[in-house]
Amino acid sequence: MTRRKPVCVVVGAGTKYSSNKAYFGIGKDEEFSPEVKWGLGGALPIQFSLAGYALVILSRAKENLLQLNDHITGKLGGLCEAIECDVTDPTSVNAAFENIYQTDKKIDVLCYNAEFAKAPE
Repeated sequence: MTRRKPVCVVVGAGTKYSSNKAYFGIGKDEEFSPEVKWGLGGALPIQFSLAGYALVILSRAKENLLQLNDHITGKLGGLCEAIECDVTDPTSVNAAFENIYQTDKKIDVLCYNAEFAKAPE
């Protein structure tokens, strides 16, 4: 079943804040607006959600997406799906996009906001 809204896929969503909370120094979570917390990777999906798009957000680690996903589906009342995708691994990319195409037959906007670098081991 396809969604009735246009679909925006954001690769590299919400990872700055989720993976490096120390970047923001001392402060409480609620002191930062969502766009600041998640940087461009959060601002893009938030703005597309506000514009009426269904979102699919991708990151190397799915846990980096959970707060952003909850914000979009909860506070904004939007449609959002979080998918793990490592852009350095073709198998991971193929699996992520196969997952997207099972639900959405068409991607209207693709935002690539990921670094193409291997994760430290």
